[in-house]
Amino acid sequence: MDRLPDTPAPPITPTTITPAPLPTPAAGEREAMVWIPGPGNDFVAVPRSLLPADYLTPHPTASPALDPEPRRRTGIDPRAQILTAAGIATAGAGWGVAQVVSALAGFGAAGIAALALLLLATRIPRPTTDPHPNAGTEIHLHRGARVRARHLTIR
Repeated sequence: MDRLPDTPAPPITPTTITPAPLPTPAAGEREAMVWIPGPGNDFVAVPRSLLPADYLTPHPTASPALDPEPRRRTGIDPRAQILTAAGIATAGAGWGVAQVVSALAGFGAAGIAALALLLLATRIPRPTTDPHPNAGTEIHLHRGARVRARHLTIR
């Protein structure tokens, strides 16, 4: 292996590089700049001539059908109509529930009265078409002079 000579390298002197001045266009000669989305959600100004030819042309997409302008309504506000209808329906439902509850309460009282009448009707002897109304009745005398009658129906 050959050794390199021990001669020092020439010193490096810093040189300043100055860019060549660019021609500044006159006010009427400036090119149109276009702002396009860049990195980091920032927009960057780019001369229009540097963009691809089809970059700024709109791409045909299916646009949603636009609804016609809604007709101006006259009369009562629709929201007020809904609230009024809800109030009327609630009142009607409350009235209907009250009718059912009162009918059940009335049925309870009438049911007790009907039950009492049925019990009384079972205790009352049925009339007979017998020409002798006392036929079949036995009278038993017990101690203490109590009289107990029992109706016998034999058919």
